[in-house]
Amino acid sequence: MTVPGDFPRRSFVARKLAEAGAGFVALGDAAVALDFGDPAAEAEAARRLGLADLSPVPRTGFKGAGTVEWLAEQGVEVPAESNSAARQSGGELAARLAPGEVLVLGTPERAAEGLPAALDRAATATPGSW
Repeated sequence: MTVPGDFPRRSFVARKLAEAGAGFVALGDAAVALDFGDPAAEAEAARRLGLADLSPVPRTGFKGAGTVEWLAEQGVEVPAESNSAARQSGGELAARLAPGEVLVLGTPERAAEGLPAALDRAATATPGSW
């Protein structure tokens, strides 16, 4: 049985999810809630509301003039409209939050791998070094 406390990283809601009866699986160096043991009840509840705890999933964000153009040069497909997302070839999501603001969210399945190398480097680059 996977227990969130056995991992170095934990979601800020892991304790509440465990108290609610969640079953967990390993995701890189963290545990994420997989289910609550009753698929039929979960499917019914999801028709009204769904919540996924993606806090252990790697992510990075970019903001400022030229962001969308620079990300396109890195091979990231950025949606034309704000408040929309585009799935990338590796499964990541690029969410355009505003005209010059993009959030890139990794995949739960590949969390241990992190984000593609170009995005990892860019996330730690100094302003103006792109």
